[in-house]
Amino acid sequence: MGGKSLRIECDFCGKVLRRYGEVFKCRYCGGVFCAEHRLPPNHQCLGIDRWVEEGTRPYETLLSPLEQPAAYETTRSPPPDRGISPWTLLLAIALIFSLLFNAYFYTVVGNLQKRYSDLQTKYEELYKEYSEIKQVYDELVKVPANYYSSNHFADYSGTYSELCSFLASLGPVHSYEENVFDCSEFASYLEWALEDAGFDAYIVVGPDPSGKSSQALHAWVLVKTSDGREVMVEPTAFSAKNYPIELLYYRYYGIAPGVVNELKYGESAHNYWRYNQCFKNVYQAVNAFRSVDEWDWWTVLPPP
Repeated sequence: MGGKSLRIECDFCGKVLRRYGEVFKCRYCGGVFCAEHRLPPNHQCLGIDRWVEEGTRPYETLLSPLEQPAAYETTRSPPPDRGISPWTLLLAIALIFSLLFNAYFYTVVGNLQKRYSDLQTKYEELYKEYSEIKQVYDELVKVPANYYSSNHFADYSGTYSELCSFLASLGPVHSYEENVFDCSEFASYLEWALEDAGFDAYIVVGPDPSGKSSQALHAWVLVKTSDGREVMVEPTAFSAKNYPIELLYYRYYGIAPGVVNELKYGESAHNYWRYNQCFKNVYQAVNAFRSVDEWDWWTVLPPP
C-alpha cells in the first residue's frame, strides 16, 4: 500500500492547509490554525489569558509556523529587493513636472494679468487725453478760417495815441446780452479787432473788477503798446448802451472808450490788474475753457 499523504487542517474551521504560509501553530494552546483563525481570540484559545498578558510582545513571538516534513520549506526567503517601481518613478516625475508647470504657469499668468492691468490703465489715460484733445479740436474748428488775417481794419503803428484813436473810431459793437453777447464775446471781438489793426492785444480773465460778485468771472483786454505802455480795456464799454457815455469821457477828458483809469472806474480800476488768466489769442481761450461758446462773437456779428 502507498504511504498516507500528509494532510493538515485548521483545528478550528477544518480548512485544508496546502501551503506553508497558510499554517500557523498557536504557542498558547498548541493547535494548528489557518491565517483567519491564527490569533487566540479567533479560535477560542485556552491560553488566551497568557496571550492578553503578553499582548505587547512582537507579533513573531506570539505565532510560529508549524514544523513541516521535508516536503515543506521550514523558512521563507524574503522577497527580492526590486528597488523603485518604474510606475512609481514615472508618477513622481509627473508630479514634479506638474508642480513646476503650475508654478511657472501661475507666475506667467500673474505677470500677464499685471501687464494687462497696466496697459488697460494706460489705455484709459490715453483715451481720456484723446477725448479731451478731440473735444478741444471740435471746438477750435468752429473758429472761422483765417481768423487773424481778414485785414478788416487799417493798420496802426501800435502807439498809445493811435490806440486811443482806434478805440474812438470803433463805434458801438453790439447790445449787451447775458449768455449771448456778454463780456467774453465783447473781449474776443475787441482782441480780434485790435490784432487786425496791428496792436498787441490779449484776452484776460479774472474776478469781476467791479466787485459786484466774488464768484463771477469777467473778461477784458490787455493791450501792450509799441511805446511801452500796458493798457487795460473794458470791452463792455463798446455796448450800444455804454458807448455814448464813453465818447463823452473821450471828448471832455481825452480818455478813449474802454480805457480803464481811476477817473472812470474809481477804486475798481486797480482790480483790472488782478486777472487770473491771459490768452494771446482766441485759440488759447477756447482751449482753456474747453468750449468756443464763450467767445463766438462771429455767430452774432458778420464773421471776419
